[in-house]
Amino acid sequence: MIRALSSSKILIPLFALTAMSAVGLSLLAIRHREPSALTHLLWAWGFSLILVCWVRVDARARGYVPPFDFDAFIFFGWPFVVPYYLYRTRRARGLLSGLGICTLYFVPDVAAQIIRLTR
Repeated sequence: MIRALSSSKILIPLFALTAMSAVGLSLLAIRHREPSALTHLLWAWGFSLILVCWVRVDARARGYVPPFDFDAFIFFGWPFVVPYYLYRTRRARGLLSGLGICTLYFVPDVAAQIIRLTR
């Protein structure tokens, strides 16, 4: 239980980044503006980097020895690698967590799109 709490604390920046991005994209949508390509790039890189850090901490806490260059695999292919890692370490419950992380990635765009459609 203590291991899970310490590795889950590192997900707080992921939720904070998602919230900040959702607010920013929503404000742009209210003003009828589109985010720049750099904004999308920074979002994707920040999200991936936080996932890399989280998987490193979580793997160490669980005694999982990842393959060589696992960090690069996570950074560039997280939609596939993170659910795989979660399945390997948590089985079926991990797939649900992986789905949650994948869903979290789309929250800012969905929030902005909802505002665009309702305005």
